[in-house]
Amino acid sequence: MSEVSWCQDESRIYTHRFVLLNDKFEITKLSDPWYFENHGIEFCRGMCVKKGELIITCGIKDEEAWCYVCDIKEVMVSMKELSTFTFNF
Repeated sequence: MSEVSWCQDESRIYTHRFVLLNDKFEITKLSDPWYFENHGIEFCRGMCVKKGELIITCGIKDEEAWCYVCDIKEVMVSMKELSTFTFNF
């Protein structure tokens, strides 16, 4: 999941979260916000799992395409129960 924050100078900051869904597609866990390279324009384009690794493709600054590989066990450990978050809507 990506989130966008607008700065006073009208620039954007994108952050991302890992989201775990149950079999009813309800959110059960969520990661803290994170970014690929730096605060700015970046977005996740796709993800897949291969042999215990999470492969993530993303765009950076609307100029470059990157691919990252993460250990899926580390991603799962980083996720928290929804009750630990405070949401302001």
